[in-house]
Amino acid sequence: MKSFALSVALSFALLFGLVAASAQSLIDYRWQHRLVVMSAPSALHAPAKAQLTAFTEDQTAWELRHLKLVEIYDDQVKVDGQEVTLSSQEVRAQFDISTSFAVLLIGKDGLVKDRSRLVIDPWRFYDLIDTMPMRRREMLAQGEL
Repeated sequence: MKSFALSVALSFALLFGLVAASAQSLIDYRWQHRLVVMSAPSALHAPAKAQLTAFTEDQTAWELRHLKLVEIYDDQVKVDGQEVTLSSQEVRAQFDISTSFAVLLIGKDGLVKDRSRLVIDPWRFYDLIDTMPMRRREMLAQGEL
């Protein structure tokens, strides 16, 4: 039982990139925000530009669902448009993302809920989020149900 608990703890440490030297870590968002992780070779990559445009069209949908956008490019990581001191290679390794285009939904629990290698309609993630028990409670609290 102890080895199982240690294994789970190590998995979470690897998943969230607990790096002592880093001032910021994706673990800071756990239980507070859902993450949309978009990875591309560069910010000029056509699918990345199209996906970013699609995601920025409805800011209210993002706020209601407590979403943060994590952009991963060649050697840069941004959270909600602000560059952070995370290694793009480490974040890609955490979520098993190649250097080609990918978009992932990470739940508040830190687990991957959905992923695509193609540009998606944001409602794919919104609809999935809206079925989650934690989101249903949030919707009740926000008076949406």
